[in-house]
Amino acid sequence: MFLTAGLMACSGSNETAREGAEEVSAEQDADYAVLDDVLIFEGEVVSVADFRQAVVETTINVTQVAREQREQAEENGVELESPLDEAVSYLQSLIVMIDEGDKQEASWRYSHFVNNLRDPESEQEDVDFTPPKMIGGEEALYRTLRYPTGALEDGADGMVTLYVTVDEVGDPAKVRVALSSGHPLLDRAAVEAMSQMKFDPATQNGVAVKTSFARRVVFQIRR
Repeated sequence: MFLTAGLMACSGSNETAREGAEEVSAEQDADYAVLDDVLIFEGEVVSVADFRQAVVETTINVTQVAREQREQAEENGVELESPLDEAVSYLQSLIVMIDEGDKQEASWRYSHFVNNLRDPESEQEDVDFTPPKMIGGEEALYRTLRYPTGALEDGADGMVTLYVTVDEVGDPAKVRVALSSGHPLLDRAAVEAMSQMKFDPATQNGVAVKTSFARRVVFQIRR
């Protein structure tokens, strides 16, 4: 699954880092780390912890309503399996999905679920959604990312959260900074690297669709 992830660009010292600014070596690859504590939900960058809590609270609320429906039916002498029981099971499966790492897909599925709750008469069909996949994987991004010389000279490091929109043909149609690292050169380097990536586009019911996700890029100078 294509998850909210990130990239850590590390360097040993300013001098070593300058020498390696044009190419990420195999030794440096071991210092890269995936950071997956943010995702996109309804166009906003949110923490996975907050998103999971929202799903848990929705599950609790829907479970309570389902229980009340069954109790009301029992008072009327009718055995009823609440139509919300299936919704509770679905929400529970989303929590498992989050815990197993499929955070971004869980957010898309939860968004679809919430839309159905908001408009139950819409009769929206079940969605078979496949997230976008970066061609070449993380290594392709590693090879493209450059630690800006100016940032190295300033001794600057930090974390950039990008908001990335991939279009129907797999191009990053829009890449912007959602949360700045605090250093313009680092922000620009992260945007430039992501803008050069190619993707297998997301699909919905077998049709390529435009979609967005969050990705964090961390620049760190080892001192």
